[in-house]
Formats: sequence, structure tokens, C-alpha cells
Amino acid sequence: MVRAVDAPSKSTYVLVRFTYGDPDNPSYKAFTNWSFDVPGNPTYVSEPTMELKIPENDGIFGGKTLDISLPLSNAWFATLVSGVPQSPVSIQAEEITIPDTGGDTSSRRIFFRGDMIRTIKNFQGKGNYSVAKFASMKNRLEIPMGLPANHHCVWTLYGAGCLLDPAGHTSGLVVATIDGKVLTTTTSPAKTGKYFHRGFIEYQGLRIGIKDWSDSALDTFYMVKAPPISWVGKSVEVLAGCDKTIATCRDRFSREIQFGGFGYAIPSHNPLLENVS
Repeated sequence: MVRAVDAPSKSTYVLVRFTYGDPDNPSYKAFTNWSFDVPGNPTYVSEPTMELKIPENDGIFGGKTLDISLPLSNAWFATLVSGVPQSPVSIQAEEITIPDTGGDTSSRRIFFRGDMIRTIKNFQGKGNYSVAKFASMKNRLEIPMGLPANHHCVWTLYGAGCLLDPAGHTSGLVVATIDGKVLTTTTSPAKTGKYFHRGFIEYQGLRIGIKDWSDSALDTFYMVKAPPISWVGKSVEVLAGCDKTIATCRDRFSREIQFGGFGYAIPSHNPLLENVS
């Protein structure tokens, strides 16, 4: 039996499934540019005007993305591209090929998996046209290799190299108010100094950095960007921050043995040519 994909006369449509929300209990939205809903888990809702710009499938590591646009009458997509911080969103896109006449076998292939990295409102000046951009694993492979030799630590707090367990440095608090980038909580964490400075607040997989916090206003957090209003009344996790200095690594986290400031021990002079004055 001839496959529909090899037949001279065939029809194709695309299935797109979004995964978002709490990483431990994700939610899904699914759409298709076919004229009818397509059964699935979840059902792929028909959006005939959905547009996709698919990157070339080549061996080059670069910044090519899959761009997808849905009509802004789709309330879920309108929220996605609104500019409000979102939990991580990933996508899986499939192409379905069916025969125009009976006898051929239909085919289904996954042609893209990736994560959302950017949204653009009013794309190319069009008020009713917004785009969400998704990057595949190949986009993450074009990165500089090696580690800089600086006085400040190069590791990501709680990540590889640092290996700090976040459990001992996390406070569970309830959001009371959000006024732009200022977030207040209903209770105050029992911490001192600049404990949460450069830390972050997390809810359902969405992390937003803390620009400033001090024990002079225990319940007030100045954020890097405005948190979603939907956070009000929610229980969030507030994680301690690090300014990457050896003093903070030693005094706050007792992790000097993991300190990644490889340039810290480099003399400020050339010992072969210079003397310390």
C-alpha cells in the first residue's frame, strides 16, 4: 500500500500541543489548522488561521526558531503573548498527511519540539498579529566553552558546580499585594541582612528574580519584573540569593569549598616581572 506522504495527491495539516503550568502537574492546550477538531489527549481544537514558520531541518547550530501565531480572539494565546511573565511553555508540533483518495496510508510525524523563549506583540506593526517563538535543543548548543577566571563565582546558585541544596534556603510565604514590581507577603521571613537579595520567587515553575530585599522591610520584595497579579493570595517559594562573592559564599551558605571564582587567587601583579609595592 502506498503511503500518503509519497502520493502525488495528498492533504496535510498540523497538530500543535502546548505544555505549561506546574512542571509536576502540567496543563495542556492543543490546536490544529485543520477545518475540524482532531481527537487526542487533549482534543486538538480547530484554528484554521493558525500560522507556523518552521525552521529548516539542517545541521547548523543557530538561532532559528519555530514561530507560531494564533488569532488574538483565542483567549489563552492572547494571555500567552500579553507580556505578563509565564511559567515555562514547551511545544510539540506534528504534521499529518492523509490521502485525497482511498487506499493510501496516512502518516504522522513529529517535526519540532522546543521551549518558548520570546513573544512579540503587534508583530511587524500589525495590531492583531502576535508571535510566540520556540527554540529547540540545537539553539542551546551554540555557547562559549570554558569558564572565566573572575573574582566572582561563575556557578549558578543551586545548580551544577554550586551543588547547594535549596531546601535549607527556601521560605514558603503567601503573597499579599503586588504593585508593579513591588511584592509584599502576609508574613515575614525570619532572616537577616540581605538574605534574599538576588534570589528569586517561584510559583508553578515560573521564577522571577528579586532585585532587592533587606531586613529593614521583611515583607517587601523588589522584583526584577512585575509578577502576575494572579500570584496574589498564592503560596510561593522564596529562595535566598547570592552576590557571587566569596564572603557571601562562606558566611551565608558555608560553601567556600565550591566557590567558582577561579580568578580570586590570581595575583594583581605579574610575579615574574613585578614586585608587590
